[in-house]
Amino acid sequence: MLRQLLRKLSRRRDAGVELEIESESEEHVDDAIYAEDTGEGGQPACSGAEETSSDSATTSQVSAPLSMKDRIKNDLSCRLADLQDKYSDVSEGTDIVALLDMLEDAENNVVRQPPLAAQRVLAVSRNPDAGLNDLVGLLERDPTLTQGLLRYANSAFYAGISSEPVVALMTAVQRVGMAGVEAVVLRSIAEGLISRPGPPFDRLVGKVWSHMVRCAPIARSIAPAFGVEPDRAFTLGLLHDAGKLVILDRVSTLRSNLRRAPELPTAFLSATLSGLHQTLGALAAAEWGLGDETVAAIANHHRNPVPEIDSTMCEVVYVAEQVDLARQKNEELVLAELWKAGQLTGSIESTSEAIEAELSQAA
Repeated sequence: MLRQLLRKLSRRRDAGVELEIESESEEHVDDAIYAEDTGEGGQPACSGAEETSSDSATTSQVSAPLSMKDRIKNDLSCRLADLQDKYSDVSEGTDIVALLDMLEDAENNVVRQPPLAAQRVLAVSRNPDAGLNDLVGLLERDPTLTQGLLRYANSAFYAGISSEPVVALMTAVQRVGMAGVEAVVLRSIAEGLISRPGPPFDRLVGKVWSHMVRCAPIARSIAPAFGVEPDRAFTLGLLHDAGKLVILDRVSTLRSNLRRAPELPTAFLSATLSGLHQTLGALAAAEWGLGDETVAAIANHHRNPVPEIDSTMCEVVYVAEQVDLARQKNEELVLAELWKAGQLTGSIESTSEAIEAELSQAA
């Protein structure tokens, strides 16, 4: 069944990282989103960031270790410096430097802040002393969150709980639980990153977002095979490429500031999206208070290299992305090779069954 749903395997090490730009013409930007991660264009460990972290730890015996967020920022600075060096010879007459400067300003809202209503709902959903009435009261004030929660509670994933449609917010919260509410709110926050950078980038935004939306239910369906809570996996699948939306949001801001289309060579944009999106996505997750494990899973979801401190959450996102990429290309997925390449620990048999069920439902 899986062979019928996904025909020809892409046997490349990591088919989900890099934009493959076939020529310097910008008309190709939206035509090839995800392709093979190479050593040159992917996101290998940034040696400069590692040295910064190491130096910070050895300068003083009493120095506190860097927080996850600070390590992500150091990594971002290192990668931005690498891009600056790599494209310095071709930056004249372009807006390369302007975009990199905007992305470097990590202290001043590189990642757009969530709406106040979303922040309040997240705070209550994470408060063990808060009651359901408190949560429902906040949700009732926001039509967007209300609609999103009802849609989520009535999704096929929860159909087995009851055949009756959910129309009341309290019932919806009880059905999906706090983790489900958080998934809905975080989807709303991620949607807030969707920008209009203008042609030829608008279609790219749409393709990135569509990929994220497709990965979320796949991640949720395979989560039990890795011992991960399904709604947490849904959130990870939804947010894993948020870093690309952050970059394109900055392109949109740059366009507004310049009052013209930014001059960004396609090779540079490809390298920026592939080289920065995991780090910027992790920074977004840290800004949204998702916890170190989630931040690390997003920062390493391409598993190239496999992270030294691994997690099953990272594995789930990796598999979900590969499933979606194979499906979009109408290619077969050979799980044994995927397990070997990603050094995965989850159950292949359970994952295969979950993928078949999810893809059959989506077909």
